[in-house]
Amino acid sequence: WRLPSVEELETLVDERATTGPRVDAIFSGTTAEAYLTSTVKAGGGTPSAWTVNFSTGAVDTAAQTGSLRVKCVKAF
Repeated sequence: WRLPSVEELETLVDERATTGPRVDAIFSGTTAEAYLTSTVKAGGGTPSAWTVNFSTGAVDTAAQTGSLRVKCVKAF
């Protein structure tokens, strides 16, 4: 198992959803919060990584020192 890249996780965002987590119902257990990806943000002083927020569908960054949710994908 591994963390998906920001591009991979962003494909799960359901732009048609208007309430609840903006993700296809097949991914049960996903909450309307930001999820950490394996994509590290270049530059800057504080180590940070890109996140995908399933409440808004937005892509943003967050400090890697914080506590965020993760959604792992199976590595083949």
